[in-house]
Amino acid sequence: MAFLSLQQLPLPQVTKLWNGAFVNYMKPMSITEDVLQARMQQYAISPAYSTVVTVEDEYAGVMLFGVKDQLAWIGGMATLPNYRGYGIGRSLVAHAISLAQTLHVKELRLEVIVGNDKAENLYRSTNFTLINTLAVATGKLAHYRQAPLQLKLTQVSDWHLAMQPATTSWETRLATTDSVYDIYFKEQRLGYICCREEGDQLYVKQIFLPEPTQALVEALLTALHTLYGAVTCKIHQIDADSEQYALLQTLGFETLYQQYQMSYTL
Repeated sequence: MAFLSLQQLPLPQVTKLWNGAFVNYMKPMSITEDVLQARMQQYAISPAYSTVVTVEDEYAGVMLFGVKDQLAWIGGMATLPNYRGYGIGRSLVAHAISLAQTLHVKELRLEVIVGNDKAENLYRSTNFTLINTLAVATGKLAHYRQAPLQLKLTQVSDWHLAMQPATTSWETRLATTDSVYDIYFKEQRLGYICCREEGDQLYVKQIFLPEPTQALVEALLTALHTLYGAVTCKIHQIDADSEQYALLQTLGFETLYQQYQMSYTL
């Protein structure tokens, strides 16, 4: 068994390997070269630390690895069907932990789909512990009430980074390149939302409302409806146990799937 840096392989080969490893996965994971490249840029995935494992010169598995400041994460990991059951996944996890130790980060995170018991048991057996449950949900923007809120477009600041919950998924953490809407009621800033248009839907990366209420969530969705129209709104990796998620569910947002966010402390 040997480990190769992802930057040693051409992008078409990496894409083919990814799609082969994630065939018949619990949710669609097939991607194109452009999508893979965009994913790596968007989520700060390092080609140098991301890894391909080989067995007797044949590709057996792949792991994307990201790092920023004191946090590292496994941004996707899978084994090719012919090599499942031979400890390839466990070897990749051990390799990720070794990389995190070398980089002197404080924490290594990953996510596993609820119901993928085999993967969850692997991570628990290698000393990953549960942080929280994350949900991906979708619903339609609509006009719920006269919205007394103002959404002011701005850039991510130190204030936003300081307010960002520590349990935020690596996939939805704010970057200095993001634009956010500050949520105001009159002159009072209540929180922020980070979102962007993706095709014919609105992709919501984060909603930060320290004290969410039914009226506030309805007013926020109405303000978004005013800006974007009655489009589909996809909320990514929201804390499934949060009050704001419960309120969104009362307004018709449906869960597409849930993931456990897990952590290995170094």
